[in-house]
Amino acid sequence: MALIQNETGTTWIDPIEGAIGACVSGVDLRDPLDHEALALLKTALAEHQVLFFRNQDLSAEQQLAFGSQFGELSADPVAGLKGSLKRISYIEDTEERAPAEFPWHTDLSWLSEPPAFGILNARVIPKSGGDTIWVDLYSVYDALSPEVQQQVRQVRLRHRPQPHYFETVRAHHGDEITNRLIAEHPPVEHPLVRSHPVSGRPALFLCPLYAEFIVGLSAKESASLLASLDEHLDNPEFQVRWQWQEHDLVIWDEASTNHRALGDHYPAHRRMQRCSVAGSRPYFQKDS
Repeated sequence: MALIQNETGTTWIDPIEGAIGACVSGVDLRDPLDHEALALLKTALAEHQVLFFRNQDLSAEQQLAFGSQFGELSADPVAGLKGSLKRISYIEDTEERAPAEFPWHTDLSWLSEPPAFGILNARVIPKSGGDTIWVDLYSVYDALSPEVQQQVRQVRLRHRPQPHYFETVRAHHGDEITNRLIAEHPPVEHPLVRSHPVSGRPALFLCPLYAEFIVGLSAKESASLLASLDEHLDNPEFQVRWQWQEHDLVIWDEASTNHRALGDHYPAHRRMQRCSVAGSRPYFQKDS
C-alpha cells in the first residue's frame, strides 16, 4: 500500500490481489489534484494499469477536468464526423437498447494513434450484473514461450472496425456517418508486441474486437496464431473484474490492457459516462 499525506488528507493506493489493478481512496476527483497527488496517481497507473475510485459523483465537466490532468483529451471520431468535438460520451443500456457485449478490446485501436487512457464514471448501475473485466497484456506476453515471443515480436497486426461495429454505428447514427467512417478510417497496422510509451515494457497488443489479420502470414496461419494468443486473455490470473457501484470512477492504461463489459444485467438500465486521453502511435523497441 502506498500513500501520501498533504493538506487535503491522506491518499491511499491499495493494490488488488492478482496481476492488475489498485483501489484508490482519500481523494475527491471533483477537485484539481495537487502536484503530489497527481504524481502518485500517474505512478500508480503505470504500475497497476487500472485504478478504481469509489464515491466519485462527477459531472461531465468535472470528469473532463480530471482527465485533462493526464494529457490532452480525445475527441470521439464518430462525433467528429457529425461536426462535434465533444470529449464526453455515454454508454447506455436499456430494455430497448441491449448491451453491445463487445469482445476483448483496446479502445479505438483502429486509429493510428489510439487513446492512452480510458475513464469511466458510473452514473446508473443495475442491482446485479454489468461488471467490467480488464486483462493485463504484460502478463499475457510474459506467459508466452520464448519461441512464440520471438515470433510475435517480428510481426504487425492489422486493426479495423469489424462489421458488427459498423452495424452498431449505422443503427445509432445512420448510413451517411457510417459510410464516411469507413472511408476516412482505413485499416491500420500496429506491432503485435508494443513497447509501453512510458516504461518501454513489452505487452502483447491484442484486440480481438478490431483485429483483422497478422500481416505477412497466410489467412490460415494468422487465424491460428491469433486464436492461440486470444486464449490467454481468458486466463483469470491475468484479469481484474470490477463490480460497479454508482459513482465509481475507473481510469485505465489502454496501451497495456484489454477490457470487456458483461451484458448479464439486461434488460436493466446501465449508464456510464466516458472520456479518454489522447495517445501516441504504437511502436516496438527491439531492445525493450
